Amino acid sequence: MKLSLSLLGTVVYGLVIRLLYGSLSSILEIMSLSFLFLVPALIGFITIILIPYEKIRSRSRAFFLPWYPCIGLLILTIYFEIEGTICWLMIFPIYSSLAGLGGIIAYSIKRSRKEKDQSPNKLQISLLALLPICLGFAEGDRTSVSRECVIACELVIDATPQEVWHQLTHIDSIKANEHHGGVTGLLGFPTHQSTRLDNVAVGGSRVATFEKGLVFYEKVTQCIPEKQLALSIKTLPDQIAADVLDEHIVIGGKHLNMLGDVYELQSMPGGKCKITLSSRFVICTPFNWYASIWAHWLMNDVLQSELSLIAQRCAEQKKDS
Repeated sequence: MKLSLSLLGTVVYGLVIRLLYGSLSSILEIMSLSFLFLVPALIGFITIILIPYEKIRSRSRAFFLPWYPCIGLLILTIYFEIEGTICWLMIFPIYSSLAGLGGIIAYSIKRSRKEKDQSPNKLQISLLALLPICLGFAEGDRTSVSRECVIACELVIDATPQEVWHQLTHIDSIKANEHHGGVTGLLGFPTHQSTRLDNVAVGGSRVATFEKGLVFYEKVTQCIPEKQLALSIKTLPDQIAADVLDEHIVIGGKHLNMLGDVYELQSMPGGKCKITLSSRFVICTPFNWYASIWAHWLMNDVLQSELSLIAQRCAEQKKDS
């Protein structure tokens, strides 16, 4: 019974902290070390410190028991649309690991003091539970640092640079059978609907439209026909509906922003063409080393789908001719 109450109690604790950070977002930053690193560690610590010693028995059990409240939080926050699936997917590996670490620390303390029948000090636990709020006020967004990233994908297409260039500059509407979304599609990232370029020259405007009103406004900054097309990118985060992207990864927001794309075409033997698409973007978190891993993985999926669309259209054009 005490095991169940401990697990339920830490779920409630985690949910209350999340709601507090959400309601006080002007002074408490969810994308902070206090929330994303300290809170899970305390969830694990409090879970194990409240459970009788004889019900834990081993370090491995102390590590994995806190995963239950973490999973409970995941389910509740997604169900009530407090958090998005993409954000949980990115943070859960480190979140659950920190909870497990907190559990091991609590287990070591209980073991060293041999507190098998002694109740934990409620005042100390209460003070620990309030620590993320106190540190969160002090931290704010001061630990966030901007980092510019570049990712590039390339694909060899069985078509000439002239044919590839034509498809690149005339994407227009995209049919359902032309979608090549992989991981991002499974995670619910809006589907690409159209890309329209009004003038294939420097100063030309290109608008890329996705589902649910996600729009990228792009300007041609360099244009060398059949060789290179460079674009700057702008989004209007205030016009992106809340259900399009999780609030922490809104493009153009405080944590993620797209800067520009560059397409480069290179003639290859046998009438083929290698097309390279590189994208520049900025991430701003206290843990860019971790965020950049996910950003590169997801961006790679997006860029590959764009190149696959061009390759498919070149193949269809060749087949029809």
